[in-house]
Order: sequence, then C-alpha cells, then structure tokens
Amino acid sequence: MAIHEWAFEADSDVYVHANDAIKSKPYRCTDPLCTQEIRRRAGSNTPHFYHLNPDADATCGGGEGPRHKRAKELNAKAFRESGEYKHV
Repeated sequence: MAIHEWAFEADSDVYVHANDAIKSKPYRCTDPLCTQEIRRRAGSNTPHFYHLNPDADATCGGGEGPRHKRAKELNAKAFRESGEYKHV
C-alpha cells in the first residue's frame, strides 16, 4: 500500500499536497494507471491521501510525485544539452 502525499484536483491536473487539501473534498490519484478517487486523511499520522475503493489501492503504486518527476525532467534536459549522452 502506497502513502500518497500528492493528488490532482478532481476536475483538473492541478497538484495538491495533503497538507493543503480539504478533508471532505474528492481528489484523483496521481498514478497514471490508477486515477481513482482519493481523499485526505489526517489524524495522529502525517496527512496523506487514501483510496475510497480499497481494491484500487492494492494495485496502485502511488504514482510519481510531481517534485520527483520534475527533478527527473530537469536532469534529463541537462544531460541532453551536455551532448555527452546519446540516450536519456
């Protein structure tokens, strides 16, 4: 089971962090193979998102967080521009 820190707004591709999410509002999972509805959970643990459908969570890898993905894109761009690597 993956812990989800990030989600999409339900009707757009705007990223929302669990700390900034509204508890009762629906969001979408960021995993491209999942995209199920998720909600914010906050209690004694760190705020995070959870799947409303437990079966979806079993196969969901949690997606790639937006900061991680952006860092990979910036690294790939730098490698391509350096000319030292043929495939990035």
